[in-house]
Amino acid sequence: MTTPSRDQESGLLAEAPDRAQYLAYYNAAGAKACSFKQCINQLLHKGVPWQDLIRWPKERGFDNPYARKILSQALTEAGIRRRKPGAGRETPQAALAMLAFATAKHGEDGIPLLLAAYRAGRARQVARTTAVNPETAAA
Repeated sequence: MTTPSRDQESGLLAEAPDRAQYLAYYNAAGAKACSFKQCINQLLHKGVPWQDLIRWPKERGFDNPYARKILSQALTEAGIRRRKPGAGRETPQAALAMLAFATAKHGEDGIPLLLAAYRAGRARQVARTTAVNPETAAA
């Protein structure tokens, strides 16, 4: 592979053999997954920004879900994460305050007590809804 050349004015990578080969591997990722990963790693090692590796196929109109998966795996293996670790929403501060209070007052037994309180609260909410709208109880 040859080193990609940058346009002096725009700073963008020019159409270089590396880019062409990368796009060829991207388009045929199913058959050449190992070569595609090697190509990604070589380009990253040469200093090609990972954002370019994501942008190039989009510019060409390639839509290969398997290739996107391999690209994502290669970037993750290279230590490049596009998302924060962990899933879901952050725990609200009010919930953390309740947890701190329950564990301070009852120790580790406070955690099951919080679950019991949650269940009681949900049951109360359902009872109120049913009292206001009896039609939902029949359903």
